[in-house]
Amino acid sequence: MKFYYCLSFCLCGRMHQPEDAEKFQQEIVNKIKSGKGCNVALLMVGKGIGDTIVLSGFIDILKQHSCKVSVICYDRLMSVVPSFLSTVDEFILVSKHDCALKYMFNKKNFDVVVDFFDPDVNFDHHKLKFFLKLKCHNIIGFNQDNNALNFIPSPGMEDTERHYSNVVKNFYAKSYTYNETQPFSHRAVKLLNEYFGLNIPSEKYRYRLDISASVANSVSGYISELKNSGNNSGCIPQVIVFNTTASDKYRSLSPDLVNRMCEYFISCTNEYRVIIMNFKQDDLKVTSPKIIFNPFKTFDEVIALIKYADFVISPDTSIVHVGCAFDKNAIYFYNNRLLNTGHENNVVWGPINKNYLQVFSDQFVRNVHGDDLRELKFSIVKDALIKMEII
Repeated sequence: MKFYYCLSFCLCGRMHQPEDAEKFQQEIVNKIKSGKGCNVALLMVGKGIGDTIVLSGFIDILKQHSCKVSVICYDRLMSVVPSFLSTVDEFILVSKHDCALKYMFNKKNFDVVVDFFDPDVNFDHHKLKFFLKLKCHNIIGFNQDNNALNFIPSPGMEDTERHYSNVVKNFYAKSYTYNETQPFSHRAVKLLNEYFGLNIPSEKYRYRLDISASVANSVSGYISELKNSGNNSGCIPQVIVFNTTASDKYRSLSPDLVNRMCEYFISCTNEYRVIIMNFKQDDLKVTSPKIIFNPFKTFDEVIALIKYADFVISPDTSIVHVGCAFDKNAIYFYNNRLLNTGHENNVVWGPINKNYLQVFSDQFVRNVHGDDLRELKFSIVKDALIKMEII
């Protein structure tokens, strides 16, 4: 309880008036127009790899306009993301277990801190604690004005957290109201245009993922060997990356469906080499030199694998966004889940490139878990494969 009151006291002195926000914004626009750029931090506390990939285009565009970009994140991202977002100037590691007083000294200074994500009772008290690490008073957010509406107090902490929540919603210098009826990437475009003074068409927004030369050479060489393995049959096989699993069971494919899909690939008239990911070898009931378990271990290598493959198949997970980064021909399975805001995950976190087929489950339970993709019918999958000319 002492933490809440201490933090609230620290933040109360940093409330903003509308003229402050306008002043901050104009200074940033002027810096960008002059070619000097500005110092931007992205708050990615509690977020995942897929979230970061979707915002990689935002980082890339700011870097093209001479901006310095930092990412504030947990160890979950720190251990993976820096290698494929090599243009980020600094990754700032924070921990949800840190005491607020730890951030009172050696503060970081930015022109603007961007929080792309809606209020979340699971992380709000963590991320605002990290604001104490910053000298920046210019925090930009989305839907933060509605924070009190999403406020769910902990038992026995109602009065304390209600006071804290009222501090939260006033802490942002500017908050954009945004109802999610388009891909999440449109938030990035909105901010680039309306706040940073740029003119980026939404259809031009692209993810940017970096691959080291050593990883690129290793993986591309492996793909070339797979393609050469089909020379005896007189045709060069296409390489398919087949990811079977997402971060939760409702968005993962069943072993039975995976096996039926592998049987289908083997029986195709065309030649394919299918690299299967995130699937137990003991669960694969069919054997064929055409079905290969992913030999690579790091996420960097997976990114390269998708880049150099011909086709991608995956349920809703970060692999979808990697495929979008390279505009791959693909089939992506989505389970109609609703976000906590009630919006359609199929749209908000759906693919944004052109060469894909988004396939939906057919249960339509309409909740935050969505349909169980383990119940996805093979007939739906087969129709999708044929439509994408995997025959």
